[in-house]
Amino acid sequence: MKVAILGLGHIGGSLAKALFCRNVEICCYDSNRDTVARAVDSGLSCVYDISDAIVEADLIVLAVPTTSVLSVLKEVLGRLKIQGTVGRKVVISDVSSTKSELMDRVFESVKNASSQVLEVEYLSLHPMAGKEGSGFDSSVKELLLASTWAILLERDPSSYAVSLVMKVIGSLDGRALFVDRNTHDEAVGLISHIPHLLSFAYTQLVQTSAIRDIALPLRAGSFRDLTRVANTDPDKVAAMVVPNRSSLVALIDDFMDILKTMRSSIDSQDRFLEFASPLSNFLMVHGGVSETYVEKTLTVHGDNLNSALLQLSKEGGLVDSIAKVLDQDIFEISFSVK
Repeated sequence: MKVAILGLGHIGGSLAKALFCRNVEICCYDSNRDTVARAVDSGLSCVYDISDAIVEADLIVLAVPTTSVLSVLKEVLGRLKIQGTVGRKVVISDVSSTKSELMDRVFESVKNASSQVLEVEYLSLHPMAGKEGSGFDSSVKELLLASTWAILLERDPSSYAVSLVMKVIGSLDGRALFVDRNTHDEAVGLISHIPHLLSFAYTQLVQTSAIRDIALPLRAGSFRDLTRVANTDPDKVAAMVVPNRSSLVALIDDFMDILKTMRSSIDSQDRFLEFASPLSNFLMVHGGVSETYVEKTLTVHGDNLNSALLQLSKEGGLVDSIAKVLDQDIFEISFSVK
């Protein structure tokens, strides 16, 4: 199995370092030659041309900003056509944090590129990991080890594509949640994008306060925690939130309603406790990143694989691995559920 990683920023660089440390064959490319040079110095296998990176690759990961995915995809498809190779199967993925605006145009491009000589499938991914900072210098292998990945089951991908991607994720001790594009964007907006926006909003509140210079010397842990993600590159955040604006506008409206409720709740201690106590109970159960899961298995026919994966994820299951049973069209799904 060979993985080509196109783009060596925060996520692409971390993915390359993680796969390299797990002895997965990789070849990396970045349009910035200085970035490639630094990646080579770190021990990664890199090239200065996309064509060289994707030769004989089973999985091609477009680790580029959402706004660049379509143009890079078209370039990759053009290079694959030139390379030929009869009967070649290639799976292409992106790792963008927003999907809805992208998918239809992506699938149309892939459909036009597939032929009898070249079989191309597209399976969109999203590793739920990240930290402040951007670029290759902020990438670390630990970022994508034992993380959860969202996998979009759009256009009924083949069991080959799903199994290949799960093999890569499994090599990193990762787990997968299978969703459709709209569910993905709404869920990621709630659990990832909104915290970024709220952190920016709070930081601006402090920045523009008339008593800022008196307040800042008093800052401690709560200030640090609430401003941490606001230290992320604004260009990086914009690439996440702007394409997901339809989901985020509704969530921001909901949050403004909650702020109004909270504002009225601080009129008295009893009213505030009525507002806050259920939240403490919720966080006692769901506040930790690590929760206790029970491992289970499920055997399904290949025709039912995708529907089974969607149903498992809908019920809160995280898929650990997918294995084909001998030469039959039967798959054993190992998953974990609370």
